Amino acid sequence: MLPRQDLSGAAGQALAAKVEAAAFDPWQALAAHRPLGEVQRARRVVYFESQKGRKASD
Repeated sequence: MLPRQDLSGAAGQALAAKVEAAAFDPWQALAAHRPLGEVQRARRVVYFESQKGRKASD
């Protein structure tokens, strides 16, 4: 279990900004674990556009 964190203070706001700037998608995994198929390729486009919209970084 993760400990509860206070996001109202300066440290919490910095952590929240760092989390929002993070980029995650299943295609950053090992090649053997990457999603397969047409639907998954469509999801890749959506993940990328979402990251751009949030100005996330890898």
